[in-house]
Amino acid sequence: MELVRMLIMVMMLLLLLLLLLLLLLLLLLLLLLLLLLTMLMMMLWL
Repeated sequence: MELVRMLIMVMMLLLLLLLLLLLLLLLLLLLLLLLLLTMLMMMLWL
């Protein structure tokens, strides 16, 4: 019984970690997109 509880806790932790990683990836992608957009704007300005 105690093992099952520990397993559930570990699963929840892993899920949380995965979610965090996904969020970080999304943020990075957004940042990259913003950088690309700014570069494009600079090119247009010149």
